[in-house]
Amino acid sequence: MDPTIDEIKRRADIVDVVSQHVALRPAGGERFKACCPFHDEKTPSFYVSRDKGFYKCFGCGESGDVFKFLQKVENISFFEAKKQLAERYGVQLPKFGKELSPEQQQAYDERDRLHKIMAACAHFYREQFAGNKGLAARDYARTRGLSGKTLEKFGIGYAPDAWDALHHHLINKYGFKIEDCVASGVLIE
Repeated sequence: MDPTIDEIKRRADIVDVVSQHVALRPAGGERFKACCPFHDEKTPSFYVSRDKGFYKCFGCGESGDVFKFLQKVENISFFEAKKQLAERYGVQLPKFGKELSPEQQQAYDERDRLHKIMAACAHFYREQFAGNKGLAARDYARTRGLSGKTLEKFGIGYAPDAWDALHHHLINKYGFKIEDCVASGVLIE
């Protein structure tokens, strides 16, 4: 148990954090709504509850707390989300061990970049599976008896019939460098 996580949750205003990425509108009481940032939609199905400290999309099923939202929307690790929120809301994080050498920091940064690329790929394929183009894949999964829980647990996705779809997604949407995508093994030259 990390007491700083509870302190960050207590201080962080999820509406404030989400509204930096999504245009929220009041939906009564301490609830707000918007179009979901995690899938394409025209009618708002994404709700944020200030008093409960969580978000939920009734369209794609995505939900979580302020940490998970920041991780997903900015494609960062839990540690990075925790660090950002701690700085923003004045929570002192404990220091562990010694500082990293420049070589260790460089290795850590590279590993983190590659991890972000892999996470963006997984998100892309799950997004394709949940979208209109993934209808045949979802039907196939249903005929194989795979439940929604199983699909979510294993992060099942769908690769569209376009050789450069992932490339455009990683480069244009997230701004990853092509050499990092090649180094991660998700793209080839």
